[in-house]
Amino acid sequence: MLWLLFWGLLFLLFDFGWNFLERDELALIRDQISFVVWSLFFFPLMIMIGFSTCVISFSSYFQNRETRFLLTQPVSEAAVFFHKSREATGFASWATLFISLPIVITFGLNNAEGILFYPAAIAGFVPFVVLSASIGAIVAVLVGLLLPRARKLLIVLSVLAAGIGIWKIIRMAAGGKGVAQKRRRTAMGRQSAGPRFRPRFRLPALGMDD
Repeated sequence: MLWLLFWGLLFLLFDFGWNFLERDELALIRDQISFVVWSLFFFPLMIMIGFSTCVISFSSYFQNRETRFLLTQPVSEAAVFFHKSREATGFASWATLFISLPIVITFGLNNAEGILFYPAAIAGFVPFVVLSASIGAIVAVLVGLLLPRARKLLIVLSVLAAGIGIWKIIRMAAGGKGVAQKRRRTAMGRQSAGPRFRPRFRLPALGMDD
């Protein structure tokens, strides 16, 4: 029930947003705003799929009894790997598909010119999921192979990556505050200067009568 409520709120939010972009005042920047909205929505989803696939794949590859049992059977290691990878991808991507449906459906209702938009969107979602899940599976394999040998190195790299991420976030926040302060100063300067009027004079026509 909670998922349906969340999905409905997302649907209403995106429907309102796409309708808002149809205003004539935003005609010049409508495409740029749409690109930013799609990017900001799907980039975190890509990270979420990759991270979820990495965690699920790591537990399936190295900490699962079923995997050990399958490896003792007359089945190739590649077949077991792809089977577990498909399983991890399915578990990691179903929630992403559920969350991304509102933005796709509302965009199609407000901007698509035909019904072919929805099959094209599904076809574009498949490589998106496969690419994200593949990155997560590769990271899981690398962690599983390197963790017993270079545990200290991985810990140092993780701390370094977290530090770089925190530094980037702080820098972006500071940059946003600086831009806001600069705009505020510019607006205050314009207000203090007052409106500028350009006098318009029309010189009378001068003539001499004979």
